[in-house]
Amino acid sequence: MRKNKKRVRMEKKDHLKIGQWLDTIVKTDTDAYYKYGAVEVVKSFQGIKLTKWLTDNLKLVKTLHNMLFCLEVLVDHQDSLVKKLQVVGLVNSGLKCQVLQMSHPDGYVCLLERDELREVPIIVENLRDLFKLLKSIWQMKVKNDKGLRASRQ
Repeated sequence: MRKNKKRVRMEKKDHLKIGQWLDTIVKTDTDAYYKYGAVEVVKSFQGIKLTKWLTDNLKLVKTLHNMLFCLEVLVDHQDSLVKKLQVVGLVNSGLKCQVLQMSHPDGYVCLLERDELREVPIIVENLRDLFKLLKSIWQMKVKNDKGLRASRQ
């Protein structure tokens, strides 16, 4: 049984409203800058099955795919370098965060990996969850650095 049976498909003009404008784009600081990450922020989290969450995730995934393709063009489609390229994204919704990573492990198909949906704890006893969230954001930063180094080679 479909859980989203009542959801209606967006019309063409509603689809255009999704747009490509993200809240943050991570790029290099040189004159010829390269984009290698993005962040989408939602005011409050109301569920992973709601249209806002789904459209923001879709927008982020499409943007990551475009960034990965641009980096691939930058390295002249060299297989050894394309396999090392990675772009990362972060969806932040209220107190919840999810890290996404996209790469070309074999050079042909894009692989999208989603981390667990993590939450900033509001109780001191759950401080361990905050460390897990910080670890996943730190890993995102490390992956960003790897992708940047691969694109500069």
